[in-house]
Amino acid sequence: MYDNMKLASPLGLGQGAADRTLPARRPLGFWLFAATILNLFLAGGNGYGSDIQYWVDWTRHLQLVGYANFGGNYPPAYIHWLWLLGRLYDFLEIAPAADILLRFLANTPVWLCHLGLMGVMARLMKQRHISDGEWNGLMALAALNPAILIDGPIWGQVDIIFSLWIGVALLWLIRGHYLLLVAPMLTLALLTKFQTICIAPVLLPLVWSHRRSQRLWAGLLLAAGVALLVLLPYLRAGSFSLMLEQAYLQASSMYPVATLNATNLWYLLGLNDVHHSRFLFDIARDAQGAEKLFTAQYGGLVLFALWCLWLTVDGFINNRPERHWRNAMLSTVGFFLFLPAMHERYMFPAVVIALIAAAAYSRFVLHAIVITVVITGHLLFVMAPGIGPHTPYVLSVMTLLLAIGMAVRSNPDGLLRTRWFNQHLGVWLGACVVAWVGMLAFHADVAVEQRERLSGSRGWIDATLVPGRHHRQSWGDLRINANVGNRPLVVGERVFSSGFGTHAPSTIDIPVPRSASTFTARVGVDAGAPQGEIAFEVRVDGVNVWRSPPVRGEEGRLFNVEVDVRGKGRVELVAHELDSMTADHANWLEPRFLTQPLAKPGARTEAQTETTTGTPTETQAGATVARDEP
Repeated sequence: MYDNMKLASPLGLGQGAADRTLPARRPLGFWLFAATILNLFLAGGNGYGSDIQYWVDWTRHLQLVGYANFGGNYPPAYIHWLWLLGRLYDFLEIAPAADILLRFLANTPVWLCHLGLMGVMARLMKQRHISDGEWNGLMALAALNPAILIDGPIWGQVDIIFSLWIGVALLWLIRGHYLLLVAPMLTLALLTKFQTICIAPVLLPLVWSHRRSQRLWAGLLLAAGVALLVLLPYLRAGSFSLMLEQAYLQASSMYPVATLNATNLWYLLGLNDVHHSRFLFDIARDAQGAEKLFTAQYGGLVLFALWCLWLTVDGFINNRPERHWRNAMLSTVGFFLFLPAMHERYMFPAVVIALIAAAAYSRFVLHAIVITVVITGHLLFVMAPGIGPHTPYVLSVMTLLLAIGMAVRSNPDGLLRTRWFNQHLGVWLGACVVAWVGMLAFHADVAVEQRERLSGSRGWIDATLVPGRHHRQSWGDLRINANVGNRPLVVGERVFSSGFGTHAPSTIDIPVPRSASTFTARVGVDAGAPQGEIAFEVRVDGVNVWRSPPVRGEEGRLFNVEVDVRGKGRVELVAHELDSMTADHANWLEPRFLTQPLAKPGARTEAQTETTTGTPTETQAGATVARDEP
């Protein structure tokens, strides 16, 4: 049907010998390099703490025991990348940690898919007659896209990977080429993220239109081979059933809520973080009988089923490329809008689909801009409190993006004619590789240096660097060398550069290094929370060995912790809320494991309150208890 739209390669990236050099004012290499620099530097932030910790724990498991008993609730395709990272950590002789090296490495497939998306768009635009201004505007929209940058390098998620597979599969189906590869590509997407099902209504009429294609059905055999290859490590390790249950069968029941911070229909109806079985008109109780149709659990399924039916019928009736692209965007939006248990990121595939559609048809440029802005808002709704210093830069990029979108038909000849701007594509790709290798070398060097710091050669080990740490807290994320609000650690008028920032109630569980003899730290309520009131406690192998009296933020007091950990396994740093958990910002400052005996024989075993005059301590029930001055 669409023979005049044939691509030169399966991904639409092939170029003949006669056209290897892009037009002088369409510098693809420059935009690829811009996206590379943004990915490399933005991946150096803290990310979304709990999600990053999953990558740490799973990489550590794969490093130590491989796929045996692997219980990660994530589809297998990306897990293989974490297995490769485990091998790299083995080579470096370090353990995975929630640090900049792991953030950088985990983001590498995201970066490559970001470049791949831009390559697909460039090839599609090359087949159309568009102005240089529109070409560069769309490249800027892809390279500087705030939704892609927040979801990937800043947050630490990998949604662009399966979204690109979806977009490419749709491109092949809509244009009727490379049908042999459609099923393998969709299989790979499904094995990367379960949300691939969001485009099912669009696939049905497209597959029907190519039902007589032998290549399309032969692709099912290739898809089976892809699936077997991806699942083989799990099958060999005997953990296939565990993976299937965790990543797929329990996916819909993992979060039994109407919506989980996804600003969709159920959020609008006041059901955020409310159980999906609650009656819409009385959320204090579960729905009974026919009332279940008025719950997010069943009502959402019915609404999405009707949405899918409409899109499917429309696809059969209006079998045109533009219509299928539009329906693909609408299907993804409906998936997010109606179904229960949605997260704020689950509309992300619409960004990639809209960008590819905009590269193929100018009428979708506005769709791509609007979808980018909307999804960026969803991500910032959750991520903004945690991205700290990146926030103004991301917002600036978003503002720039909107300006570019409104002026895509301008013709910036002066800039586009600049010589450095128009280097050969190979030069820019080489610069991308050099930047990635250089950043990898830098982060690996830092990680190895941290390993040396963990050796205890200085007489102490920084507890914030000890791998294998776990934590639980009531609000926010655990922060390293910053308070829970991602600002400097301050108690009273003193500023500290090292420590944990958390929110009571919380527990930080840290393995004790083999060479450690004593754990020391200072504790206090952050100066930014004067109304906070917390009791601190230290447990060693589950036994309470130290605790503080109530500590109030307005007092600005510090308490010293010093406990014996020789021959012990784990230290737990516990912060208890008192009366209310409002503004209970707990700081564990300069936490260290000493690797040599204290300077004085029989050194004190009591905790002291650090004030201008000092305070006495006493021991009760086997635990050292710090108390205020009499």
